[in-house]
Amino acid sequence: MFGWRRVDFFISILQGKVNQVASNLMDLNDVTYVGKSIGEHTIDLRVETIVKDNSVLLNLLEEIKSNGWREGRSME
Repeated sequence: MFGWRRVDFFISILQGKVNQVASNLMDLNDVTYVGKSIGEHTIDLRVETIVKDNSVLLNLLEEIKSNGWREGRSME
């Protein structure tokens, strides 16, 4: 309604960096929640974000990748 969008990322992290990446992501302004996943071999973290526009989404995506992302997908 006001132009804000909620985007969830499901991320697989490089070995041994899950806690470090989760901590780094929680420091970002657009991130509202970071949760660890167990029992799913392709998803280590679920990251909820609120973004205003595509440029913010792109910047957030690049930040996530630079923190140790192996693979992932997003859902709006």
